[in-house]
Order: sequence, then structure tokens, then C-alpha cells
Amino acid sequence: MTFSLPWLSRSTVLETMAPLLALLALLQLGPGLAALSCPQNVNIVGGNFTLSRGWAPGSVLIYSCPLGRYPSPAWRECQSNGQWQTPRASSLPTLRSSRLAKAVCKPVRCPAPTSFENGIYIPRLGSYPVGGNLSFECEHGFTLRGSPVRYCRPNGVWDGETAVCDNGGKSNMGGSPKPAVDNIREILGISRNRNDYLDIYAIGVGKLDVDWKELNELGSKKDGERHAFILQDAKAVQQVFEHILDVSKLTDTICGVGNMSVNASDQERTPWQVTFKPKSKETCQGSLISDQWVLTAAHCFHDAQMEDRHLWRVIVGDPTSHHGKEFHVEEVLVAPGFNVHAKQSQGISEFYADDIALLKLSQRVKMSSHARCVDLGGRALRRSPGSTCKDHETELLSQQKVPAHFVALNGNRMNINLRTGPERTSCIEAVSQNKGSFPGLTNVSEVVTDQFLCSGMEGDDSPCKGESGGAVFLERRYRFFQVGLVSWGLFDPCHGSSNKNLRRKPPHGVVPRDFHISLFRLQPWLRQHLDGVLDFLPL
Repeated sequence: MTFSLPWLSRSTVLETMAPLLALLALLQLGPGLAALSCPQNVNIVGGNFTLSRGWAPGSVLIYSCPLGRYPSPAWRECQSNGQWQTPRASSLPTLRSSRLAKAVCKPVRCPAPTSFENGIYIPRLGSYPVGGNLSFECEHGFTLRGSPVRYCRPNGVWDGETAVCDNGGKSNMGGSPKPAVDNIREILGISRNRNDYLDIYAIGVGKLDVDWKELNELGSKKDGERHAFILQDAKAVQQVFEHILDVSKLTDTICGVGNMSVNASDQERTPWQVTFKPKSKETCQGSLISDQWVLTAAHCFHDAQMEDRHLWRVIVGDPTSHHGKEFHVEEVLVAPGFNVHAKQSQGISEFYADDIALLKLSQRVKMSSHARCVDLGGRALRRSPGSTCKDHETELLSQQKVPAHFVALNGNRMNINLRTGPERTSCIEAVSQNKGSFPGLTNVSEVVTDQFLCSGMEGDDSPCKGESGGAVFLERRYRFFQVGLVSWGLFDPCHGSSNKNLRRKPPHGVVPRDFHISLFRLQPWLRQHLDGVLDFLPL
């Protein structure tokens, strides 16, 4: 069907539409009269943006993301045709607004080492998330120079120094040994007038390439003692070490020292780690803090009959070899404030404040490479004489993300990051979101008091139920310091598995968080029972 306007002539129609045609021509030929603008559908997922000149042509849009993430793309520019241009190769055409790639905040990652010869690093990944750790170890005969553990910072750059395995050369081509000796003196607290407490042994392997004169100059000079050796092979070196080293004669100055060589066993790397069990079932872990005291979690005794403590056994050393030894428990001290049911009337089924206990062994432990106490942050940091316990806490836990470790059921050293400051606030907030365990909780501090350190965020390992009471420790100046103990968490990676080497990932919707008693918060109780046993700093 068609329509016509018989009462209007052709000339009349043109005259009538002339003003409209003129207006359309002005709009096309005169852009200044109606300026173009670029589309506003440019939001970035998880971030923000700023504009240099609003939505007009020539304006540059800059994206920004939270710490630990970067924008992709980083910017866009509004072109004269009213379309956004992204920072792509010049050969690619400008994308129209309807086809703009969605801007997102991507996680920053640190690159894998390009090369690391004569050693290994773990874990081996293509790239590493922020907060991830890299641990370096050298092969036998090589010395690690640089940082043994490096942490991926939020800017995508590794902290610390580049790790290198150096064999030093047969003629000490690695440089003068004096800096190394000075470092040993500092770590052990050996002043110039105490040289009798320091023994330096110089050992050459093979008779053809060893310079005896140079070797002898490196060793200590003491009457009636030999400190320089030329040995036939590596087996002879081990025999000499066994002869000259008797760890059992050393005092508490060796607390916090682990054997980090490639050939060391898991127990030798963390010789303070102990397990204990009622009757025949292993339930908890702990840490050797002196030759007769073990530190652990109070909730390990929640369902135990305290009067049957003579049935408990503490295994010190490697429980899978002849290096492990069982000890009876002479005394159990549980912090008086611990009561797992203290807040049931408030709808909190389990409450773990003051989750700390001490076990006194019936016999003293003979110190060895498999059994050695951990350092509780005493004088081994070698701060100024007037230093306090608070000073040491500040030094050890000064970062918002502090790399630390705990020991798994199979003896492996696991990696976590202790969160402090604003990071801790974000870490503990997951508890209030766990409605299954804490329905109706409005104040997370009712469950997570200031006694707790928090871990379990991205990249962290989570402890299993049987690892409660174990040490949470970190490394400073080649010494290991215990700053907390494993207490409780929101996710058990070993639940439902009989294989202690298998740790499952949290299922969708489950947010893992782990909480550890801070030893700095329980200092008064520790000092009350260990005064005279440990050398405490002033509070």
C-alpha cells in the first residue's frame, strides 16, 4: 500500500524541507557546533580510572588497580572520531566501542629464575603469585650466596638478593674468608677475647691440588689441637666431622639452628619438632624449647584424662628412625584461661584464647642434630644490650606479610605468611563470613582475639588437624625463631584422607584461614613457668 500527498507540489515540498536539510548539513560540516564524545562503557573490573579531559577527543583514560594487581589495558585515548583507542600495535585498527575489550585488574606475578646452577629452588613454577616464596639450596660442595628465601613483592619484584651457588675454588678463589669468619663471630657472639670458644677447621680433599701452607693458615691455632686436614675423599671428611663435632657438649647457644644442607633429613632441618600421643594415637605436635620442656597447644588435652598423663609419650627426634626416642611426661601445665566452651552461651561453640601448654619431660634430652631446641626470640638476634622483648617482636613481625613456616605431619616444612596491621584485619574478616561455624557473629574479635596471628590467604599452606601445637617459626640471620604455635583454622586440608602426604585444596566457596597463638602475647605466662630455664629479655 502506498500513500501520496496530492495537495502539495514538488517545489512546495522542497521549500518546506529546506530548513531541515540545512540543519543536517551544519551538523555534519560543523563539528564545533556539536562536539563528539567517547562512550562511557569503560569501567575496569576491580579497579578505578581517571580522565585527563573528560569524555572529549584527546582525553587520556588511565586505569589503576589495588596493590598486587595491574590494569590490562593500562590506558585508552579518546580519538577524534569518538572511539577509544587502546595501547596496541600500530598495525592493528582502532576498536569500535561495541568491541572494546573489557578492562580488568590482573594479579601481579614474579618471574621464575632464569638460571640457578649447582643447586635447586622450590617450588618450581612458571611464575609466582604475590606473597609466594622461593627457597634455594645448593648441591654438596657449594655455598649459597644471597638470600636463601625470597618473597614475591606486590610490585612483581623479588625481595632480597640474587641467590648463587659458589664453590669458592680450590685455592679460595671465592675471596677472603675473613668476612665469613666475622659473620660467624657475630652470630655466635664470639668477641676477640673469646677465641677459645671458636674453632675453625680447614679441610682439603685430594693430595695433588691442596696447598698445605694456605690450608694451615686458615685453621685455628690452639695448643694440642689440630685444625687443618688433607683427606683422601669425601667419606673421610664425614669421619673427621663426626670426630671433631660433638653437639651434645654445646649449650643453649645452638637453639634455633637447623641443618639446611641438601642431604639433611626433614628432622635435621627442624630438630625442635616433636610429636606426642596419648596411649598409641598421635594427636598433636610441639616444639622442644629446652632440654626438658616442650611447648604445645592446650586444646591437645581437651579430651584427655590428665590423671593418665603417665600414658602419654613425647617422641623427640625422627620417629621413623633410630634417632627418635620416646619420653614420659612428668608435668603438664595448661594456661588457666583456656576454656574451649567459654563462649557457648554467646553462640560460639569453640573458643581458643590462651591455647598454650607446657610439657615437662621425665628426662633431659641429649642434644644432637636430630634433637635441638628452637629459639623463642631471645638474645640470638644480637640487638643492643638494652633491647626488650617488644623490640624483638617489632623486628621479627615488622612487615604486613611475614614469611613463616610450620612442619607438616610428614616432616615437610610448609610456607605461610603471617598477616599484621591492615593485612591482619582483612585476614580475620573471613571468620565473620563463615556462618556455618559462627552463625550470628557480629564482632570477629569475639573469636579472634589479639592473641592470634593469622595466615591462610592466597598462596599459603594450611595446617592439618594433627599438626596442632607445632611451632610457627621464621628465619633471621641463619637462626630459626618461634613466634607462635598452630592453634585452629577454618579448613582442614587432610580431612577424609589417610595419606598424610596428600593435602587437598579448599572446595569452591570455602575460605581457608588459620590462627596461631602469638608467643609475644603469652609472655607473662611463659616467664612464670620458665624463669630460670630460659634467658628472657625484659618485656
